[in-house]
Amino acid sequence: GLKDVKLIISDAHKGLTEAISENFNAHWQRCWVHFMRNILSHVPKSNMEEVADLMRLIVKEDKPQEMRERYHKVMDALKGKYPKIYDKMLEAEEDIIAHSFFLKEHRRKIYSNNPLERINREIRRRTNVVGIFPNDNAVLRLVGEVLHQIDEDWIAQKNYMTPDSMQNSLTMDLPNDSI
Repeated sequence: GLKDVKLIISDAHKGLTEAISENFNAHWQRCWVHFMRNILSHVPKSNMEEVADLMRLIVKEDKPQEMRERYHKVMDALKGKYPKIYDKMLEAEEDIIAHSFFLKEHRRKIYSNNPLERINREIRRRTNVVGIFPNDNAVLRLVGEVLHQIDEDWIAQKNYMTPDSMQNSLTMDLPNDSI
């Protein structure tokens, strides 16, 4: 029943990415945090901060073309010392910069699936306190209340994404080559 899905953000789990490509006509954004963890797993601990700082420069660019250019500069800078990283970055380029085609005000919120992971942690934390539920409806009530509270917090405090900005992002012209 979902309509107008423009972007799906997830880690690079093969089954998940296949399901996304089969069921949605949407861009896919590989979670930047998961990608960074993957990249940094190929770097000695003593060099992790240096590589992480280079990688962070990519998402600081304002325009999609600037982000792509920075991505290539970082790839080239790492190529000699870390060929595995170069290969991984070459393979993941379109999936990592997909969020750059969306409104700048949304990018920090859509380049990673960490907000969803935080929601899942909060649900687990609250359900673990209860432990055993008497029936399915009890679980649904608790999880529904947790989600309702998170939604209220986002509306009242964080204003996570305004309705106007969401409408603007739904009408943006996105490149079709990566769909």
